[in-house]
Amino acid sequence: MLSARFTGPSSAAKRCAASHTPASFAKSWIGGNDRSPVGAIFVPPPPEYVRPLLNDLEQFIAREDLDPLSQAAIAHGQFETVHPFLDGNGRVGRALVYAILRRRELLGDYIPPISLVLNAAPRNYTSSLAAYQRRSTTSQHPPDLIVQTFSRAAEIASREAAALRDDVDALQARWREALKGLRSDAAAWKLVDELPGRPVLTAPSVGELLRISAPAAGRALNQLDERGIIKRLNERKWGRTWEASELLTLVQAFERRVGGSRASRA
Repeated sequence: MLSARFTGPSSAAKRCAASHTPASFAKSWIGGNDRSPVGAIFVPPPPEYVRPLLNDLEQFIAREDLDPLSQAAIAHGQFETVHPFLDGNGRVGRALVYAILRRRELLGDYIPPISLVLNAAPRNYTSSLAAYQRRSTTSQHPPDLIVQTFSRAAEIASREAAALRDDVDALQARWREALKGLRSDAAAWKLVDELPGRPVLTAPSVGELLRISAPAAGRALNQLDERGIIKRLNERKWGRTWEASELLTLVQAFERRVGGSRASRA
């Protein structure tokens, strides 16, 4: 499985240019020009190969005898090599990584931002993808570089995601401390539990989320507002919106931290 390779600007590009007309071979290569793949830096397989290659990839993804992270990295590399769509291959390829890790039960309640880490060091990522696609003994990069790159990214992402989780847990503890004095069955307590997943709120969204009446939702929002847990974004009579600004600040700091750790490795 996963033995077919279609890369490089030379022989593959010339074969594609010779055997496909513009009507049957829409531009999906990278580089070159709109009329011909000659000179392109990457040429995906011709259309008639795409379905068999995707079927092969599907069988590979279904395997249970591989390390999950290695499987996700290789599947991502193969999907980007097959390059089945004219646009959106990168987004689908990134989603594929998380789908495999979820299916193999490697993900918990939170998703480590592996893609975010990879995106901050693009040269590392593109070098590993190129090494996978070429798999040449003369390459300066080992063919398993993509597994190494994903492993490093997963390590950074998991560490930083765990730190964010701890920060959010500590923030929620402070929020609960601020709510002391309210009745134990007050909706505000439940709303604090939901805030990490819903940092921007309206009365209707709170009513739907907690399945409570509009007056009860408004009361819960006001109680959190009065204690500084959320703040109002507008003063309109209708359509008022609140946000958990401290939570959003933690997320922004997390993104900067992850980006900085990656950039230093680029």
